[in-house]
Amino acid sequence: MSGGRPGAAHRVMLLGFGEFERHALASYLRLAGSRALAYTQVESIAEADFVIADVHMPGADGLQLAAALRGA
Repeated sequence: MSGGRPGAAHRVMLLGFGEFERHALASYLRLAGSRALAYTQVESIAEADFVIADVHMPGADGLQLAAALRGA
């Protein structure tokens, strides 16, 4: 994951959550000037500056998330 990028909005990955929660979090983050990237599965993740993950992700646990993030 990259650190700060001067002049650029932070890329925040939302992983898991229900549709309502993803939409609400993404809207709030966009209002705060961030770029929200919403994903439902660990396998689809991309590089981001920050990650907000649901503790009940479908088909994955925290160890699988950490491994996927290291590989992004």
